[in-house]
Amino acid sequence: ASPDIPGVREFLAYWSARLPCVVVSAAPEEELRRIVAARDMCRFFDAVRGSPTAKADLVAQELARLGLAGHQAVLIGDALVDYRAAKAHGLGFVGLVRPDSNGCHPLLAEAKNLRHAPNFLRPDKNGLPGDPGAPLHPWEASVCLRPTQ
Repeated sequence: ASPDIPGVREFLAYWSARLPCVVVSAAPEEELRRIVAARDMCRFFDAVRGSPTAKADLVAQELARLGLAGHQAVLIGDALVDYRAAKAHGLGFVGLVRPDSNGCHPLLAEAKNLRHAPNFLRPDKNGLPGDPGAPLHPWEASVCLRPTQ
């Protein structure tokens, strides 16, 4: 298994105490649940959902279950299918893009309205996400708060 993205546990601890957080993945659901449990991350998530259901359908199901409209939610992802699922349902979107992608990541090609937001996952001195003074880490976020339709 790959290592955690630096700052992700702090980010999840902060936000999961305030808002419902859900994993929606293209990975098989049972495997995904085992991975989340093995990483001791179940406490952060209200639900862990995966294939065989399509990601956009999972997003729609979870929005309905939580009683949310798309504009009330944000999807964080690292793939074009994540961006497209967010766009299909009007969610905000945070795309995680490795800086060594040299601008060639598929998200950057399709999601023209992404803006760079380094250290999005890093907590500041008060424990809040998004410390602009934190050292860079291998993942940097590109944030699109509202994908264009």
